[in-house]
Amino acid sequence: MAERCEDVVKRLFPKEDFEIREVIDYSKLENYGPYCLVDYKDRHVEADIDIDTECEAKCDYDEEDEECFDECVKELTEIVDKAEVGSFYFDKDTLSLNGAATIPVNCRHVWAEEYDDDPVPFDERLKKLEERFDQIGCHLVSDWIHGHELAGTGEVDTSPAMCYLHPYQRGKCKVDAVLRIVRDLRLERV
Repeated sequence: MAERCEDVVKRLFPKEDFEIREVIDYSKLENYGPYCLVDYKDRHVEADIDIDTECEAKCDYDEEDEECFDECVKELTEIVDKAEVGSFYFDKDTLSLNGAATIPVNCRHVWAEEYDDDPVPFDERLKKLEERFDQIGCHLVSDWIHGHELAGTGEVDTSPAMCYLHPYQRGKCKVDAVLRIVRDLRLERV
């Protein structure tokens, strides 16, 4: 008997590292194949955004406009929470990606900025990461979103609030191998 999506997800996404937001088992639907969709939050990744500062800018905050500020904080907290959610759509039997995944990551891995504590230039870090994904049969695309885009303010940040990896199927790109690279990123081994 084939494994259920919930069981596969429990095996691949340990509770200490991931909060599972939703699992959809498409294999239960006619003509969809053995596919699972999982939305998750990596407990080790947070958006780099100061919600209070963004809301102060949006509301031109002063003591008299506390309602705008409070509503902004509530709304932006929800938006940031959603921005931190990743997603995999995969074959539950082979673990191969079907299309692309969205993986929130620490921006130092995909943002062209030099970090004082990292002697390796950005282009070398990104090339090494792309090579790791290539070795497991994935093509890698990365992108990011800035805090002012999440907040809806005109303020321009210098660094993004959240960054993402999008590995695409190109060969045998498998969820477990992608998650090993993500773990290595957290541990700064890539």
